[in-house]
Amino acid sequence: MRVNSKSYKLKSHLWLIAGLLLTMLWQPAAAQDINAQMPKGTVVACRKPEMFNYYAPNTITIYYKFTQNPLELIGDLLNKRCDLIVFDMLGYSSTGLYLYPAIKAYPSVFKPIAHYKQPDTYIFMFNRDEAAKIVKDNAESAE
Repeated sequence: MRVNSKSYKLKSHLWLIAGLLLTMLWQPAAAQDINAQMPKGTVVACRKPEMFNYYAPNTITIYYKFTQNPLELIGDLLNKRCDLIVFDMLGYSSTGLYLYPAIKAYPSVFKPIAHYKQPDTYIFMFNRDEAAKIVKDNAESAE
């Protein structure tokens, strides 16, 4: 079977554009608010850090770790000195696979501070002190 390369490239570009448009639905409001209200250098973990940083240039944006181990994800955010987490509900699997289980397992680490609608996007404050305590307690119990 021969694939029409022009048709394939067009479909690939259309999917890319659709994904960027979906991402941009929430990014400007959440990112611009964080940029305006938080100190310069605030570390923000999200699914699309490059796009977020475009709208919030005063922030340091990072990926959250793509791991299904909530403790490992929290430890990684702690090591990266994360301040805020963007939890978007655009239907992409990484949010549900990696971020949601950590929030559900350790709600004391994630304090909701903002909610944007259509699509639902939440901003969480990352409680580094609580995260450090949880990581330390789990490390001690593993010994």
